[in-house]
Amino acid sequence: MMNILTYLKLILFYVVMRIMICSDSGYPYKGGGETYVVNLGSRLAQRGHHVNWLVSKMPNTKSFENYNGIEIHRVPIIGRYIFPGRHTYTLTSLLPALKLGKKADVIQFNAFIAAINGWAIGKLLNKPYLIMVYEIFQDLWKTISSNPIEKILYPLIESYITKMPYPKILTISNYVKKSLEKMGVDPKLIEVIYLGFDSSIFHPGYEPVLKKKFPDKFIIGWAGRFGLSHSKNLIMLLDAFKLIKKEIPNIILAFDGPDFDNFLPEINKRKLNLDSEIIYNGISTKENLPYFYSSLDVFALPSLSEGFGLSAVEAQACGVPVVCFNKGALPEVISNGISGILVDDTSPEALAENLINILTNRNLRENLAKNAPENVAKFDWKITVDKHLAVYEELINSW
Repeated sequence: MMNILTYLKLILFYVVMRIMICSDSGYPYKGGGETYVVNLGSRLAQRGHHVNWLVSKMPNTKSFENYNGIEIHRVPIIGRYIFPGRHTYTLTSLLPALKLGKKADVIQFNAFIAAINGWAIGKLLNKPYLIMVYEIFQDLWKTISSNPIEKILYPLIESYITKMPYPKILTISNYVKKSLEKMGVDPKLIEVIYLGFDSSIFHPGYEPVLKKKFPDKFIIGWAGRFGLSHSKNLIMLLDAFKLIKKEIPNIILAFDGPDFDNFLPEINKRKLNLDSEIIYNGISTKENLPYFYSSLDVFALPSLSEGFGLSAVEAQACGVPVVCFNKGALPEVISNGISGILVDDTSPEALAENLINILTNRNLRENLAKNAPENVAKFDWKITVDKHLAVYEELINSW
């Protein structure tokens, strides 16, 4: 656990730090890992700390740029870029990390591609270093991945990085902490720091834009990156939606996020009609996403594993109840029967049954929606940043 004296010292005696964060993918991609670094890094920069972010070079991006106070340094990938091409980051980031790391006070490697050689970089530079682990899948890779190579390779990489000599391991939920402990990681090395959400943006009261377009429809929604549709179990959501339509014909399923074209074959395979049954809202900015959430009667998150579940937190913050499986860290962010429903049976039938229950029970739906913002008020970015800084300070002082 974090030393309370270190935490108090950080608050009482302001210390400027030079922090380097290494992760294989970054802005403009906006998955959970990228959102975490942008929020953490920009808030660290606002407090006067110097933040370097070393990431892969995405299409149409510069080799260096400043984003929200974060200095972004990009390294090339080998071969023509496709998203899995970021895996070459382990090789192409080695020399830049050694160069940038010389000026850093502390180096954070985000799992799992960026963490493969992180411990070696930390030791070569003799700098305080640590790892952030978002999630551990292990055998679940066989279920959530459609790539046969990933099913074999990724569990091996996870096992490898958990055995490397990282002096400190950060993670985003007690669920991931327990997963790490099962893999043999010393609990004393692990620090759980929940993610936060921007309460100035995500809150009730937004105009329900989609509701205005479809005033007589119930709306179920999901938001995220469709390139991760297998790990997010979105195919089961489509199957559940077909079952719901038999009971509630006046219903639509709304989606928001990048790479939607990758998911269209699954929609077409189930003969669901785009623009009447399935609505694609586009790729909302953080500022526009609350309008999407606020248009929903219920937010569905069918993932079989979530390291945290940031979209579920954002939806609740906007006053929208969540239905999800009782898996991963979701029980830590959703209060069953208070702000949403946790479903034990991981089947499309059970998912459909619980969504139907909320949609047809107005009192239940309104009570869950009323309680949802208060349920997630504890996930505050100020607390998240304070705890990161305390860990950095403790690691630096003990080096």
